Amino acid sequence: MDLLAPLAGTVLYVSYPWNSKQFIILHNLFLQLFSTWTFVSLSHALLTKEFRIESQYYMNDPWINQLVFYFYLSKYYEYLDTFILYSKGKTPIFLQKYHHIGAAIVWHLGWRFKVDSVAFGSLINGFIHSIMYLYYFLTTLNIRVPLIKPYITYLQLTQFVVGTIIGFIWFPYETYENKIITIITILYVVGNFVLFVKFVQDNYQTKTARLE
Repeated sequence: MDLLAPLAGTVLYVSYPWNSKQFIILHNLFLQLFSTWTFVSLSHALLTKEFRIESQYYMNDPWINQLVFYFYLSKYYEYLDTFILYSKGKTPIFLQKYHHIGAAIVWHLGWRFKVDSVAFGSLINGFIHSIMYLYYFLTTLNIRVPLIKPYITYLQLTQFVVGTIIGFIWFPYETYENKIITIITILYVVGNFVLFVKFVQDNYQTKTARLE
């Protein structure tokens, strides 16, 4: 049962700015630019450091830590995606709720305890989001980008696999607390992977099969 559904018709979800096309355009543009900036900035920051696999090596760098903190805060701002859906009279699926709520939790833990894998997770997620929000921005402007949406989902699946591998690589070198956080994060990522696979089956593979 969707506990937020009764609120869908209230001022919170249907009044300005949630149902304003101008707001949605700016929202998607902001997240696209921010994600691109995060990806480029983190790429430069990580590449300028000597590569090491050890606990808290990257996250003890003040600039990398600050970038991850900004990206962590953006996970709360992304909740507006849910408000926008409600303003359109749609109910967010469980995948979206799990994905957004869980992301804020694991990014908070990763940043708070300086888990190095969160820096690489932010790098990958920033890249994916730069593409995803560009797609959303263009579609809001009624610019059609055919056949791109399924590949964005496949990119998201790829990031879950890569992120899990990074977590396992760093796991033996982490502190006891950070090992627990890494396990929590990996479980969250695996849950994402399962839900996204089901989403692909329900929305892409099933539709393709019907067309054949």
